Amino acid sequence: MDPESRRTRLPKNSTLRAVEQQHVDGESCTHQGEAGVCRPYSKCKRGTRITVCSYSATEAIVCCPRSQQLDNPSGLSIATPLSSNRRGEVERISEKSKYRTDRPPWPHGRILPTIVRLGDQSLVRQDDGAEPEDYDILRFIVHPDFKWSAGKYNDLALIQLTERVIFTNFIRPACLYQAQSLNVRTAIATGFGLTEDFGTKSDELRKVALNIYSNDLCAERYRLNRHIRQGIRTTQMCVGDLAGGKDTCQGDSGGPLQVTREENQCMFYIVGVTSFGQVCGSATPAIYTKVSSYLDWIESVVWK
Repeated sequence: MDPESRRTRLPKNSTLRAVEQQHVDGESCTHQGEAGVCRPYSKCKRGTRITVCSYSATEAIVCCPRSQQLDNPSGLSIATPLSSNRRGEVERISEKSKYRTDRPPWPHGRILPTIVRLGDQSLVRQDDGAEPEDYDILRFIVHPDFKWSAGKYNDLALIQLTERVIFTNFIRPACLYQAQSLNVRTAIATGFGLTEDFGTKSDELRKVALNIYSNDLCAERYRLNRHIRQGIRTTQMCVGDLAGGKDTCQGDSGGPLQVTREENQCMFYIVGVTSFGQVCGSATPAIYTKVSSYLDWIESVVWK
């Protein structure tokens, strides 16, 4: 249940050129002085420079000059929704990992992954514009106060890689949100988890906008829950949608809960980590680990 957040990545010799205004798929745009149409990256001939219009749930939307369009001469394409919510369905949004059986499993028979994959969009498609990179895992550092028998408190771990990650236009670091109080009421969760309770995992990276609620709400909803017998703590967050239908699910745990700031929509701040919930897509919000509560511990490990 450990997802990684991933975005479309360009060839190593590509250069990213940002645009001031966000455009959606199908809108007119200009790339290096040439008129074009905003199109999915996979529908445009690869160049050494791109102009990003916006992002969809699966890949970058780039300004594609008509001379570089791979199909549909009109320049129009059907926009891929960020998440679907047709009748009888719920919005759902983990990491494609390799596993080694020679590593001793964690409790409950869980086998630890051996790699972290960055820069991917689809677990099956090769035409999504992504060029993923795998990094070997050196070790896992579990929070010292996390105890399986105690429930989902301090539900956090760090992963140390065997080498430094090389950042590119589409593999970038995310900031850790530092303030204890949030000045936003919504956040974005991402993952490849189940698309419905007891359903199948998504082959495409999904994202969903969720509301941040007072912990008092979850304190009441989880009053008898065995995972938090001592009640919800200030180190946890209550996030979901009271209307139901939008949620994370099995396979999304460990993934990021992120926000952006108005001055820079391309820089993400991780405010939480998906922990656990009740029935996927229900009107009861899920519980997330609050990252700002663990900054001292994170820095003590990373900077030592």
